Amino acid sequence: MTAKHSTRWFWSDWSGDPAVRRLTPAERGLWIDLLAIAAVAAPTGYVCDERGNPVSYEEMGRFANCSPTEAESLVVGILDKGVAGRDRAGRLFNRRMVRDVALSEKRRAAGSTGGTATKLKWQAISGLPGDLPGHVPRQTGTRAFPEREIKTFTGAAREGAVQQTAAANPVATPAGLAKEAREAVQKSSGSIGSGELVATMQAKGWLP
Repeated sequence: MTAKHSTRWFWSDWSGDPAVRRLTPAERGLWIDLLAIAAVAAPTGYVCDERGNPVSYEEMGRFANCSPTEAESLVVGILDKGVAGRDRAGRLFNRRMVRDVALSEKRRAAGSTGGTATKLKWQAISGLPGDLPGHVPRQTGTRAFPEREIKTFTGAAREGAVQQTAAANPVATPAGLAKEAREAVQKSSGSIGSGELVATMQAKGWLP
């Protein structure tokens, strides 16, 4: 028999079913043992062996610790009270288990159909060929921009940066630029203190 971790059990069906309540204690004990067999059998819900054949009275007696004659008598009482059913192959079965299995198979088939339809729609949207069911579409679009690190300076840090810049390139500082401007004016006018251009630039604050 196939192994299963658990199965659904409805206590209200066991305690509230009039047919089950009509069983004798012995019949109820055998039926709960047969349900344990049916829960792990293949097909589920049928009292059968690994090959799907009905379980004999001898096997029922060994499983329920009773004689084969007593097991046969108890099964007759279970069937007469409508608790169990018997198919054409002679297998006892539980109607609730069989209905639950059929419903589970129907839901599984519906989920598989919906998953296939969703995959086909995704392939149509992505422009992928339909003969690649196992292919995972690659996302398209622009690459994300790398994060930019924005540095902020406090007053002390700004002064330190200016000093480092001045040490590396003296011309890049404001004083260096003013000196370069004066030298350029001196070259063009001949004297830094006598030219009109120098006076105008100093008046506008362009030169110190």
